[in-house]
Amino acid sequence: MSEMRIGGHWQRESITAPGMEDRTTRVHWLQAEEGFCDIRIPLTRPDTEGAGALCELGADALLELMNGFGFAGTTQLKGDRCTWHRQIAFHGTPEGAAADVGTLRRGPGGRIIEDGAEGAYREVWTRLAHAPCDHATWRLEDRVLHLAWTRSTFLLATGVPDAPDSLSLRQALEKGERPEAALADFFTAEYTLGHWDRDRGVARLSTDPLREGQVILSLAGLEDARLHLFRTDYFGTLREEVWHR
Repeated sequence: MSEMRIGGHWQRESITAPGMEDRTTRVHWLQAEEGFCDIRIPLTRPDTEGAGALCELGADALLELMNGFGFAGTTQLKGDRCTWHRQIAFHGTPEGAAADVGTLRRGPGGRIIEDGAEGAYREVWTRLAHAPCDHATWRLEDRVLHLAWTRSTFLLATGVPDAPDSLSLRQALEKGERPEAALADFFTAEYTLGHWDRDRGVARLSTDPLREGQVILSLAGLEDARLHLFRTDYFGTLREEVWHR
């Protein structure tokens, strides 16, 4: 198992655990030599047609969007034991969170079967691309941006390391409260899968569905010290963010 190669673009077929099975959540994992990005979007999401910004959505719709997930960081593979060190996560990376550790083995058709080393679960992964995958990170104030990419696909992740979990925000929405500043902070984090259209990065699947179909970055200059990211914030303001190595 020490010769296992896990680099590339993977899509999850299924996850099973005691009392649950999921084959519909759209899960993509881009793995480079050391860094990785992961996005997980439920098949069912609220209707956002006609909305110009997330702040225009109701509390129920925002709660549904918070069912998305993603994380990014670095990877350590020793034999069949793989540890994904999450530097950032869509719902926060609070101190004391359980490590993400799995044991890996080869499955039929080039699949990887991942069994939880710290918890009882099994995930089955199919490799969508054998192409080499690159990874780099940039910073903007207290935020970190991870980007993993192949010749055809990219996966972008932004967030604040050691951010608290989102439980209190979810509870506030469930009680009918509307903490706009906290919501704006939460949705500053972003996990977006996209494809390259020549030198343009076009969002295809995102924790913010209003991003999908938009050009959000450029393939040119990914090796540079600065990365330009185009995004619309929670209140609908279009911004060009310049991130630095």
